[in-house]
Amino acid sequence: ALNTYIECRLRFYLRHVAKIREPDTVEEDLDARVLGNFLHEVMELFYRNIQAAKKSSSIEPSDLDNADATVERLIDEIFIETYKLNPSKPVVYEGQRLVVREIVKRFAHRIIEMDKAYAPFNIEILEQGGLDYTVRMNQYPGSAKLSGKIDRVDRKGDLIRVIDYKTGKDELYFESVSSLFRRDGKRNKAAFQTLLYALLYQVNARNAAYKIVPGLINRMNLFDSEFKFGLKVGKTFVEDVDPLLPEFSTHLKALVEEIHDPQVPFDQTTDVDLCKFCPYQRICYR
Repeated sequence: ALNTYIECRLRFYLRHVAKIREPDTVEEDLDARVLGNFLHEVMELFYRNIQAAKKSSSIEPSDLDNADATVERLIDEIFIETYKLNPSKPVVYEGQRLVVREIVKRFAHRIIEMDKAYAPFNIEILEQGGLDYTVRMNQYPGSAKLSGKIDRVDRKGDLIRVIDYKTGKDELYFESVSSLFRRDGKRNKAAFQTLLYALLYQVNARNAAYKIVPGLINRMNLFDSEFKFGLKVGKTFVEDVDPLLPEFSTHLKALVEEIHDPQVPFDQTTDVDLCKFCPYQRICYR
């Protein structure tokens, strides 16, 4: 929602204030949303099943043996549920569904392969919401509560990784914290989202002694033989998010106050490239 507001105030208004909903239908087309949803569900179920079987959040390399068959079974289950198929019959993969299955399978297998090399580690969060951050405003009475659903948080020693899965080519690099709030020019909205998740985790974590490292796992780094987890500010990897969060929080507060400011209109973006795939094109005549 915040990314939407930064990109186009009018789209934010139509979606989140006027509540003119986008269609909640299952897309047959091969797009980022379909791939992303399927990958998230596969990875969540894969690790939840391990946790349930072990009654533990610890992940050992041996837990990830023979993962191929498990991933294929989970993909079948998700397709059956998503497309309301007959669970007593084998799933028929053809056309776009075949492409989705193969891409999700490849991504999932590679993530598990890297996790096996990284193990042992503990899963702290899987697709968890309910982590809140309260912004107390100066100009207006009351406060605003921000929340999000974090894909995954894991811990190894004193290192916490806040992980966001992406199936696209989202950049790992951003110029500065302030650039994440910039309306003109290119901004890294995936990095914005992941830093917000790191902030949510930090303010809700019981132990502040851990180093928190936010990062994306996407097609830009997932299949790189020299994979290194994390985000880069300039040419430097973020080894600990803590020094970035005070500035991030300041900009976030200013953004929330602007949303509440009656003097700031919910106007259209001037970047027409952002309008190409907007579901509200016909309403705003772009």
